[in-house]
Amino acid sequence: MDACGGSRSDESTGPASQRLGECPMTRPRPDVSRAREATMVALLCIAYGVVNVDLLGINFLIPFIKPALSLTNGQVGLLIAGYWASFAAGSWLGGRQIDRARSPKRLLVALLVIFALTSPLSGFTADFGWLLAARVLVGAVDGPIAALVQSLIAMESADSRRGLNVAIVQSLGSSILGASVGPLLLVYLARTHGWRYGFFVAPVPALVCAALVFYLLSDLERRSCIAYRARKAGEVMEMNSTLSVILSRNVIWCAAGGAFLAGFMWITMGFLPLLWVDTRHISAESMSFIMAVLGVSAMVLCIGLPVISDRVGRKPVLVLASILGLLLPVVALDVRASTLVLAVLLAVTWTPVGLSSLFMATVPAESVAPESIATAVGFATAFGTFAGGVIAPPLAGWSADHWGQRAPSGPPSPRS
Repeated sequence: MDACGGSRSDESTGPASQRLGECPMTRPRPDVSRAREATMVALLCIAYGVVNVDLLGINFLIPFIKPALSLTNGQVGLLIAGYWASFAAGSWLGGRQIDRARSPKRLLVALLVIFALTSPLSGFTADFGWLLAARVLVGAVDGPIAALVQSLIAMESADSRRGLNVAIVQSLGSSILGASVGPLLLVYLARTHGWRYGFFVAPVPALVCAALVFYLLSDLERRSCIAYRARKAGEVMEMNSTLSVILSRNVIWCAAGGAFLAGFMWITMGFLPLLWVDTRHISAESMSFIMAVLGVSAMVLCIGLPVISDRVGRKPVLVLASILGLLLPVVALDVRASTLVLAVLLAVTWTPVGLSSLFMATVPAESVAPESIATAVGFATAFGTFAGGVIAPPLAGWSADHWGQRAPSGPPSPRS
């Protein structure tokens, strides 16, 4: 077995060898080093979790930002949409460039540093226009980070652990840091010091992550071999053109599924805190507790569902979890119970969130040639986030302005 994950004898004899040449990394080794794989998973998990503190943080700060800047519900939707529009564009363009990058590690370090410099800008804004511009800028940086992280894990993981590793990196760090610690810390800062301080949390950890990635993450051997083979062949772009990648049946279905999933997630995250605080008169502390419980639920689901899919197949998990999510609006809008009971019920019906890594990374990566993985992941992520994160939130905000705060998550109350 060579460093490219294939048999050395297969590379050294026959027509394939004459066409592709032998990979320069000919030292025999196991397909994937467990220690090296674990180090990569841990580092990228933390890095992506830090990015998600900013990505998710504005949802928890919206109840404080909205009155401070006199925003309408439609403007709240535009803030969400602006971020995801640039995120989608960054994912798509970044995915195409990542497949050609000579040093993915250095590219990730550079993106983390840029993120650390742009993330605090939202805290200095004085009106809606500048806040929207800041969110668009940060989204343009976060999109390539997401595509790069997901692609590296899909490329470098052993086949038997790909679903688990992608889920850990995409979901564990974001659930712990972005969705569990985030709401508690950011709401505390907003109440005690002002909402602007919530945007100053992520930059320093992002710089620390950039340093750790630079010094501890080794260069990616299997990816280097694939790039070498592609250059020797001179035929990869013809055989695996962008169009053929995005027209792959599984990539198309995953992009569509990711769009509905993103709409489900970001309408829920963006408007339920407002619904609970403004309409149901739940305290900000209780709201932050419920959102933190949803973060813990997401962490469990985003690890558990991909692991189950590694055992029973991707399709049954995708279908059953999506059906269960239909109950979430009923619980969020009409269940009258204690904060703890409401949080538990919402955590159970938050099931579709556990599918994000399957829709936007794992299944697209398994559906195309290795040298096109970043393109497939970038397209699935870009389409899903654009349709679900750009189109859905403004429509939800517009419906809230016209038919009441309940409208984004379900039918208006007969009393409204």
